[in-house]
Amino acid sequence: MGELVVAGSTLALARPGSPARAADPDAWVRELATISALGFAHVDLVSAWVSPGTLPPARLDDLRGALYQAGLALTGVSLVRASVIDPVSADANLELTLATLEACARLEVPVLSIGFHRPLQGAQLRGPFWMAPAPEDPDDDATFARAIDRLGQVCRRAGELGVEVSLELHEGTLLDRGERVTRILDGVAAANLGVNLDIGNLVRVPGPVVEPWQATLEACLGRINYWHLKNYIRLEQPARGLALSAPCGLADGEIDYRVAIERAVEAGYRGPLCIEHYGGDPLWVMQQARAYLLSLQSVRSVTSR
Repeated sequence: MGELVVAGSTLALARPGSPARAADPDAWVRELATISALGFAHVDLVSAWVSPGTLPPARLDDLRGALYQAGLALTGVSLVRASVIDPVSADANLELTLATLEACARLEVPVLSIGFHRPLQGAQLRGPFWMAPAPEDPDDDATFARAIDRLGQVCRRAGELGVEVSLELHEGTLLDRGERVTRILDGVAAANLGVNLDIGNLVRVPGPVVEPWQATLEACLGRINYWHLKNYIRLEQPARGLALSAPCGLADGEIDYRVAIERAVEAGYRGPLCIEHYGGDPLWVMQQARAYLLSLQSVRSVTSR
């Protein structure tokens, strides 16, 4: 693991109906410059903005040049909603994942974050997607075996390329609680496989949380190799089974990141802290979150070494 750094996210640049994949390098520079202008020197490249596994080598070189011109270094690539166990598109997603690993190697990116969450559909496209019904992974032995086999293939190729693989925690998937995550990690048993501790995905569910975020954190300590950070406010009315959630500032929601980061650092985490946000002005929220993280003693004690 490298030095712990605070990074922005290109998720803030993603615009529905306006794919950045087709943009020219100058447009990429202009968009990326909005992140560096906030004080960030590092960024997580999320495929919702540009999916590097779909780009030919020349375009990857253009992307690398755009990042350099914008003054940003990549902490990793996050390939989202491309589950290698998707009941419809698992094979295509595995091919895309392997292609993204090749792109990571060309971009000299140390980590590829992947998960089992599926493309948005139906009611998810008409409002806050985390509040709408969504398909869930079955938790039978056959599904776990398939996940372990597919991830083994990914990790073997990643090892050949010198890239780590990180599994993003996400509601409704096999990665929605500590016990399941541990089962998969132990089943794959790959030295280059770890956890993207996106506990924000788990606290936003429109119902009872599967387990407290503190329990998930404790189960993953020592195995975290990437981290998406975001926070949500939850309002619950247990008598009616009602739970609502909304994105908020990193310091304001259900998750106490001061405690979470301190525990992770104590357990040896030295990877990036990649800030995400949905809704409103995500760039403003990222800027405020950066200031908050840099104020934490556990972060300062690592970055000052």
